Amino acid sequence: MKAVLFIVLLSLCAAVFGQSEEELAVRATVESFFAALKEARGEDAAALYSEAAMLQVDMTFQSIREGIRRNDESVLLRLRTAGYQAESADIRDWTTIEYLTETIKLPIMFGRYTPFTMFVDSILVQGRRAEVFLTFENPTGIRMGQQAVFVWEDDLWLAESFLGMTSFP
Repeated sequence: MKAVLFIVLLSLCAAVFGQSEEELAVRATVESFFAALKEARGEDAAALYSEAAMLQVDMTFQSIREGIRRNDESVLLRLRTAGYQAESADIRDWTTIEYLTETIKLPIMFGRYTPFTMFVDSILVQGRRAEVFLTFENPTGIRMGQQAVFVWEDDLWLAESFLGMTSFP
Protein backbone atom coordinates (compact mmCIF):
# COMPACT_ATOMS: atom_id res chain seq x y z
CA MET A 1 0.00 0.00 0.00
CA LYS A 2 2.77 2.43 0.92
CA ALA A 3 4.59 1.61 -2.32
CA VAL A 4 1.45 2.33 -4.37
CA LEU A 5 0.90 5.60 -2.51
CA PHE A 6 4.54 6.57 -3.13
CA ILE A 7 4.24 5.84 -6.87
CA VAL A 8 1.00 7.82 -7.11
CA LEU A 9 2.59 10.73 -5.24
CA LEU A 10 5.71 10.58 -7.42
CA SER A 11 3.55 10.55 -10.57
CA LEU A 12 1.51 13.50 -9.32
CA CYS A 13 4.67 15.47 -8.56
CA ALA A 14 6.03 14.63 -12.00
CA ALA A 15 2.89 15.89 -13.65
CA VAL A 16 2.82 19.06 -11.57
CA PHE A 17 6.47 19.94 -12.05
CA GLY A 18 6.90 18.61 -15.58
CA GLN A 19 9.52 16.03 -14.65
CA SER A 20 9.51 12.32 -15.31
CA GLU A 21 9.59 9.79 -12.49
CA GLU A 22 13.22 9.08 -13.39
CA GLU A 23 14.14 12.75 -13.17
CA LEU A 24 12.43 13.04 -9.79
CA ALA A 25 14.27 9.96 -8.53
CA VAL A 26 17.59 11.39 -9.73
CA ARG A 27 16.79 14.75 -8.11
CA ALA A 28 15.99 13.05 -4.80
CA THR A 29 19.29 11.14 -4.91
CA VAL A 30 21.30 14.24 -5.81
CA GLU A 31 19.76 16.19 -2.95
CA SER A 32 20.31 13.30 -0.50
CA PHE A 33 23.91 12.92 -1.63
CA PHE A 34 24.68 16.63 -1.25
CA ALA A 35 23.03 16.74 2.19
CA ALA A 36 25.07 13.71 3.32
CA LEU A 37 28.32 15.32 2.11
CA LYS A 38 27.42 18.68 3.64
CA GLU A 39 26.45 17.13 6.99
CA ALA A 40 29.48 14.77 7.19
CA ARG A 41 27.25 11.68 7.15
CA GLY A 42 29.96 9.41 5.77
CA GLU A 43 27.97 6.19 5.71
CA ASP A 44 25.04 7.80 3.89
CA ALA A 45 27.23 9.52 1.30
CA ALA A 46 29.41 6.45 0.73
CA ALA A 47 26.31 4.35 0.05
CA LEU A 48 25.58 6.62 -2.93
CA TYR A 49 28.96 6.23 -4.66
CA SER A 50 28.85 4.33 -7.95
CA GLU A 51 31.15 1.43 -8.75
CA ALA A 52 33.31 3.67 -10.96
CA ALA A 53 33.59 6.29 -8.21
CA MET A 54 34.51 3.58 -5.68
CA LEU A 55 37.28 2.41 -8.02
CA GLN A 56 38.75 5.93 -7.93
CA VAL A 57 38.50 5.96 -4.13
CA ASP A 58 40.14 2.54 -3.97
CA MET A 59 43.09 3.69 -6.11
CA THR A 60 43.67 6.59 -3.72
CA PHE A 61 43.32 4.36 -0.69
CA GLN A 62 45.73 1.73 -2.06
CA SER A 63 48.30 4.48 -2.59
CA ILE A 64 47.86 5.61 1.02
CA ARG A 65 48.12 2.01 2.25
CA GLU A 66 51.36 1.60 0.33
CA GLY A 67 52.71 4.83 1.82
CA ILE A 68 51.84 3.63 5.32
CA ARG A 69 53.48 0.27 4.63
CA ARG A 70 56.66 2.04 3.47
CA ASN A 71 56.46 4.37 6.47
CA ASP A 72 56.50 7.28 4.02
CA GLU A 73 56.68 10.38 6.20
CA SER A 74 54.86 12.58 3.65
CA VAL A 75 51.86 10.20 3.63
CA LEU A 76 51.83 9.98 7.42
CA LEU A 77 52.01 13.78 7.69
CA ARG A 78 49.20 14.18 5.14
CA LEU A 79 46.96 11.85 7.17
CA ARG A 80 47.64 13.72 10.42
CA THR A 81 47.21 17.13 8.79
CA ALA A 82 43.92 16.09 7.20
CA GLY A 83 42.55 15.23 10.63
CA TYR A 84 42.26 11.45 10.65
CA GLN A 85 41.86 10.35 14.28
CA ALA A 86 42.95 6.74 13.73
CA GLU A 87 46.52 5.52 13.89
CA SER A 88 48.18 4.82 10.56
CA ALA A 89 48.27 1.06 11.26
CA ASP A 90 44.50 1.13 11.82
CA ILE A 91 43.95 3.12 8.63
CA ARG A 92 46.04 0.58 6.71
CA ASP A 93 43.65 -2.15 7.90
CA TRP A 94 40.47 -0.32 6.87
CA THR A 95 38.36 -1.43 3.95
CA THR A 96 37.89 1.03 1.11
CA ILE A 97 34.37 1.82 2.31
CA GLU A 98 35.67 2.52 5.84
CA TYR A 99 38.32 4.82 4.39
CA LEU A 100 35.70 6.68 2.33
CA THR A 101 33.29 6.95 5.26
CA GLU A 102 35.96 8.36 7.59
CA THR A 103 37.28 10.71 4.91
CA ILE A 104 33.85 12.22 4.28
CA LYS A 105 33.58 12.93 8.02
CA LEU A 106 36.77 15.03 8.03
CA PRO A 107 36.20 18.77 8.53
CA ILE A 108 38.42 19.48 5.53
CA MET A 109 36.03 17.39 3.39
CA PHE A 110 32.57 18.38 4.57
CA GLY A 111 33.76 21.97 4.98
CA ARG A 112 33.99 22.33 1.22
CA TYR A 113 30.23 21.77 0.94
CA THR A 114 28.80 23.51 4.02
CA PRO A 115 28.93 27.10 2.76
CA PHE A 116 26.99 26.29 -0.38
CA THR A 117 23.35 26.07 -1.29
CA MET A 118 22.76 23.72 -4.21
CA PHE A 119 20.15 24.17 -6.91
CA VAL A 120 19.28 21.46 -9.43
CA ASP A 121 18.84 23.33 -12.70
CA SER A 122 18.04 20.44 -15.02
CA ILE A 123 18.40 16.69 -15.38
CA LEU A 124 18.96 14.79 -18.60
CA VAL A 125 18.34 11.06 -18.23
CA GLN A 126 19.68 8.88 -21.03
CA GLY A 127 19.12 5.23 -20.23
CA ARG A 128 21.17 4.29 -17.17
CA ARG A 129 23.00 7.62 -17.02
CA ALA A 130 21.81 11.02 -15.82
CA GLU A 131 23.57 14.31 -16.37
CA VAL A 132 22.63 16.77 -13.67
CA PHE A 133 23.22 20.48 -14.15
CA LEU A 134 23.68 22.24 -10.83
CA THR A 135 24.30 25.69 -9.47
CA PHE A 136 26.08 26.18 -6.16
CA GLU A 137 25.65 29.49 -4.39
CA ASN A 138 27.84 30.75 -1.58
CA PRO A 139 26.62 33.03 1.23
CA THR A 140 27.69 36.17 -0.67
CA GLY A 141 25.50 35.22 -3.64
CA ILE A 142 28.27 34.10 -5.98
CA ARG A 143 27.04 31.26 -8.15
CA MET A 144 29.03 28.48 -9.76
CA GLY A 145 27.67 26.06 -12.35
CA GLN A 146 28.64 22.41 -12.19
CA GLN A 147 27.70 19.19 -13.88
CA ALA A 148 27.27 15.90 -12.03
CA VAL A 149 26.77 12.40 -13.37
CA PHE A 150 24.64 9.74 -11.71
CA VAL A 151 24.30 6.19 -12.98
CA TRP A 152 21.69 3.50 -12.44
CA GLU A 153 23.31 0.59 -10.56
CA ASP A 154 21.80 -2.00 -8.24
CA ASP A 155 18.34 -0.44 -8.65
CA LEU A 156 19.56 2.96 -7.41
CA TRP A 157 20.83 6.20 -8.87
CA LEU A 158 24.44 6.53 -7.67
CA ALA A 159 26.97 9.34 -7.96
CA GLU A 160 29.71 8.82 -10.52
CA SER A 161 30.90 12.41 -10.69
CA PHE A 162 30.04 15.26 -8.32
CA LEU A 163 31.87 18.38 -7.16
CA GLY A 164 35.04 17.11 -5.43
CA MET A 165 33.66 13.73 -4.44
CA THR A 166 36.92 11.87 -5.06
CA SER A 167 39.33 14.70 -4.37
CA PHE A 168 40.74 13.75 -1.01
CA PRO A 169 43.33 15.37 1.27
